[in-house]
Amino acid sequence: MNFSGTKFYLGADSGGTKFELIIVSEYGRLIRKFKFKGIHYSVSGPVSYCESISEYIFTAVKKPVLILITVKDYV
Repeated sequence: MNFSGTKFYLGADSGGTKFELIIVSEYGRLIRKFKFKGIHYSVSGPVSYCESISEYIFTAVKKPVLILITVKDYV
């Protein structure tokens, strides 16, 4: 599947027990979901929080993605 020219969006859910990221295509198709160690700005402070989530985002976008397609993708 060719994603050339496709826009992607990143969603984040931050909490004390886990930090989740999802990457979706502009059409709403889930591309990848990630879970990281929890972090909350009220506990870690704003600078540490921003550094940590930046690292999480860079880790997520660098990972190779295996996309499973169905016959419907070709129809």
